[in-house]
Order: sequence, then C-alpha cells, then structure tokens
Amino acid sequence: KINMDLLYHGIIGYIISDLLYDKVFLHIIFVAMMPDLIGTTYFQYLVIKNSCKKTFKIFLKDIIKHSNKCIFFSKKDKIIYRTTHSLITLSIFMIVIYVKNIESFFGIFLAYLSHIIIDIFTHNNEFSTRILFPFSDFHIEGKFWLKNKKMFINIWLITIIIFIFVILS
Repeated sequence: KINMDLLYHGIIGYIISDLLYDKVFLHIIFVAMMPDLIGTTYFQYLVIKNSCKKTFKIFLKDIIKHSNKCIFFSKKDKIIYRTTHSLITLSIFMIVIYVKNIESFFGIFLAYLSHIIIDIFTHNNEFSTRILFPFSDFHIEGKFWLKNKKMFINIWLITIIIFIFVILS
C-alpha cells in the first residue's frame, strides 16, 4: 500500500516540477511524497513491531495484513498521519517556505496540495483525509484506490500517459 502511494505521489511531483520549471527539482518530488514519508513512518514502525516474527514468510504476511487493514495502532500514529495530510499543516509549511524565499514556492505548494487532494478521493475509513485537522474531523469518505481495481487502473493509466507526455515534450 505505502510503496504504491509513495511512487504515485513521486510521479505527480515529477510531473509538477517538469511542467512548471521545465526541469526536475528533487525537492518538489520529495514534498509530493512528504505527507506519507512523515505521516506513515510511525505507523509502519508499529506494523513491523506488531507482526509475528516466527518465520520471515509469516512476518511478511503479517506486514501485508496489517497494512491492508488501514486501521491505526495508536492515537499517536493517527495524529501524525492526519497532521501531515491537513491543509492547516500545508499552510504552516508554506509560510516557512515563503519566509525562506525558496525559488520554487509554487511548485512546492502544488506538490503538497496535490498529495492532499489525491488522498481525499483515494483513501477511506481511518485514513480518510481530515483536511482541517486538528480543528475539525471533517472528511470526505473516498474509495480505497488499491482495492478498487477500476479506479486503480484509471488513476495509473492517466498518470502514466501524462508522465510520458511530459518526458517526451
């Protein structure tokens, strides 16, 4: 789950960088993935910690099982995830970027915002994006894109077509 999410957001960051600046900025790709890199690190740690370690094969099955449940292990990992996927956090982050006078401000903004917007519609249940967290629990119940084959294929197909177009232009 997490690797597909990171790869997808990374490709979106690449597309944004190339379209806006006609070159690739690695920091824009990183920012497109940042909400998950920061927001799921503790969750992934707990997945590994709570997985059976009898044999490597059982361990891997447990990791996949826990990751696919899409249920937080603790209040702490829920807060970390929801904080990194909030427009409030985006706003604070962009104030810092603005004060630092970073040249690719708009690309950084679009990369982070694209992550939040994509996740609004492609995540559900506990992982639904709470866009005004911590002030509100408001969210739109999206569809879990990795379990919805039609949505999964369409999202990747459109993204790959745009990615190829951007690379070739």
